[in-house]
Amino acid sequence: MSAVTQYRCEICGTESANTMHWFMIRCNAKELKVLKWNSEEASIPDTRHLCGEAHAGVYISRLA
Repeated sequence: MSAVTQYRCEICGTESANTMHWFMIRCNAKELKVLKWNSEEASIPDTRHLCGEAHAGVYISRLA
């Protein structure tokens, strides 16, 4: 039996294993990447998890 991984939204703290409409953000000093959800890449260190388009936008606006 496999374990179900839950992710937490960086903005609101919602936790879910159903990440159908979630986004991922990766950023460093040179670039910011907004990515459609990919379960394999979601576990990469420093990947930020956002529960939807609106919270991805909030996260980006806070970086500015």
